[in-house]
Amino acid sequence: MLDYGTSRRTFTPGQHSVVSAEGGVGDQSSGWKGHEYVIEVKAQQGPSVTEEYGLSPDGKELVTKLHISSGELPAVTLMRVYRPTDESAPHQLPTSD
Repeated sequence: MLDYGTSRRTFTPGQHSVVSAEGGVGDQSSGWKGHEYVIEVKAQQGPSVTEEYGLSPDGKELVTKLHISSGELPAVTLMRVYRPTDESAPHQLPTSD
């Protein structure tokens, strides 16, 4: 489960499903590839999106990669690195999508 504070996304490794996607719907699959959890959404009409979640080599940071590709535009990859903290963030009750 990914909890964003205002929404939650739940995944089951190896499960395939149809989800809302840019331009309509898409096929979603998720599961482990090595040490990373990978979520792929292939839209019927729109870009394909791949999310990867894993730990840094030293195991101290969460590294996420978002890859968006489309036949019309150049592909783009974004990477975020999350470091642990003792501070707490404001937390609203989540909604499910």
